[in-house]
Amino acid sequence: TMKNVVLYSVVYTYSSIVLIAFNSINSAYTPFALKAIKKGKINDLKIKTNYVVWICTIAAFCMMILAPEGLIILGGNEYLKAADIAPIILLGIFFSSFYYIFSNVEFVYKKNKIIFPVTLVGAVINIGLNYLLIPRWGYQAAAYTTLISYIFIFFSHWIISYRIVKKQLYDYKCIILVISFLSVIAIFAEVLFSISLIIRLLIIVLLMLGCLYIIKKGNIFSK
Repeated sequence: TMKNVVLYSVVYTYSSIVLIAFNSINSAYTPFALKAIKKGKINDLKIKTNYVVWICTIAAFCMMILAPEGLIILGGNEYLKAADIAPIILLGIFFSSFYYIFSNVEFVYKKNKIIFPVTLVGAVINIGLNYLLIPRWGYQAAAYTTLISYIFIFFSHWIISYRIVKKQLYDYKCIILVISFLSVIAIFAEVLFSISLIIRLLIIVLLMLGCLYIIKKGNIFSK
């Protein structure tokens, strides 16, 4: 129904705010990453990529735990019932925003023609799952089908980049750790929503201080 479409649109709009942080960091990180891959500075690449991944993980986490308040600000109390899918959408956006760390390898080795077919297959998966699941499960299913398609694109590029260079250019343990962390948060988000807003804000302040420390220590915005 149109009401459900509006509900999903508002939640997606809120979740997409995190892209401001992701895109800003990506614009600073990508020139460094391309240079490091070309020169074979794998250790530097791993270290700085870890910093970037953790900062973006913190940004996504903060958006997840503030979803109820964010939806109230954007649309009103009537949108609170859709707050539970915001963490799922944010997790999907995280996957969609981070396949570039692997596609950088494809660009350096001039294998970037594979990007379009992988994206196309991901889109087909999304459309197919939407066709099958939305009539049965409603607009909430769209959050999960989008997440699944982004997961496919993410891991496809990871596998492709590995096959190109025949080695792990990134700290896969760190990547798996943050994916697991955000997945657990997304699953148990409703429990976190029940925590006092003041406590959640205090957590966010501490995490923001952690981000500032990471930025300073990692010097991630230098090229």
